[in-house]
Amino acid sequence: MSKLSAAFNIEELRGAVREALECRDQAMAFVHRSLQAVVRAGALLNKAKGELEHGEFITWVEDNVQEITHATATRWMKLALFAETHGEQLDEAATVRQAYILAGILPEPESSSGGGGAASGGDAYLTYLVRSATHISARLSQKPITDWPAEDRRILRDRLAPLVRIYEQLTAA
Repeated sequence: MSKLSAAFNIEELRGAVREALECRDQAMAFVHRSLQAVVRAGALLNKAKGELEHGEFITWVEDNVQEITHATATRWMKLALFAETHGEQLDEAATVRQAYILAGILPEPESSSGGGGAASGGDAYLTYLVRSATHISARLSQKPITDWPAEDRRILRDRLAPLVRIYEQLTAA
């Protein structure tokens, strides 16, 4: 192994790495807080809409919440509804946009690979696989697989078997 020059400061590198990791952790915490605030605001918007007469909500948002558009309010409201039943899936989101995608509010972005293959174009099956994996991960975090009923474990094993074969083909290619 080659040695670094005497001028190289390993402590400076270690300090930069620590700072980068600390900033990353702070950014992730900030995104999580932001997502919680969006869900809370969306829930409050849903409540306000429920108390207004039909057709009044758009004008009410424009008059009372000028900081966001009606479209943003609508996305936040949908995200709040999604969080009521699938909130654990939102833990996988690194951005609010990713939360929108996980919730099905925004479409998957199209692939930029340009390869034209089966995986290009944000195919629905990829979205389904990501959502399924997120759902399974959330369930596993709530209840370890060893505590699942035997029949549920068998069903999951049987349904994952084709994916395992595909994975093996991908890694062999």
